Amino acid sequence: MDKIGESKRLADYCLMRMMLKWAGYLVIYMGVFTVINSIVVFKTIPRDGVQLIIGFIVLILGILLIKAPSANIMLAVGCFFFLILIWNGYTFTLKTFTAGQHFNQWPMAILVCVVSGCIFIKYYKRFVCLRDFEPSQQAVADMDKLITNTVKGDPEKDNDLIEFFTHKMHWKSRLMEDAALIVETRRIDLAYTGRDQFNITDNGNKFMSKFRKITVYTDDRKLTGQIAPEQLEKYQTWKDRI
Repeated sequence: MDKIGESKRLADYCLMRMMLKWAGYLVIYMGVFTVINSIVVFKTIPRDGVQLIIGFIVLILGILLIKAPSANIMLAVGCFFFLILIWNGYTFTLKTFTAGQHFNQWPMAILVCVVSGCIFIKYYKRFVCLRDFEPSQQAVADMDKLITNTVKGDPEKDNDLIEFFTHKMHWKSRLMEDAALIVETRRIDLAYTGRDQFNITDNGNKFMSKFRKITVYTDDRKLTGQIAPEQLEKYQTWKDRI
């Protein structure tokens, strides 16, 4: 694999580590919430003992996400979140029509289950490719530092850094000699791509704005958004550099 391809996998690996760590804390919270809820209602609905078991499994998966990040664990979490959703739908029906109770505890939990489950399953295909990837600690530290410097850098002062915006997302890109690192500033997504694969098309002035409409292309995605003229000029200067 060439240098760009290796760096791309390394960047994806760092993204996976960050996302799974955040997800781990969320999953632990959901596991604790599920366990406590099942204990509270266990006396009225014995079948909620199943929910207790599911809660403990989710709690263990959350710990594993932090201690030993894995795409397969991430997929298991997504599946168990949907299982919690299905089981709570069943107990809701049971409570409402047989026990005379009302479903007033779970709306937010169900929303978290649906959103998180969809996110985990969506990213599984991307992360599973890293199953056998074992970079050195120094390489990971260097990439983490590059990502952090890109996110925290000031495009107004740094000639090798640009920023642009897509729908509800703020991106910064570190322009290097033969590659570019593009990072969403909340660190929920990134792309490492070769210089030839990173292209920004100017689509003209945005109505009633100083910004330019753009289409951003990398080797595996297409984004539409807006960019300040001086940032676009900086990109074009980098692109034309020999």
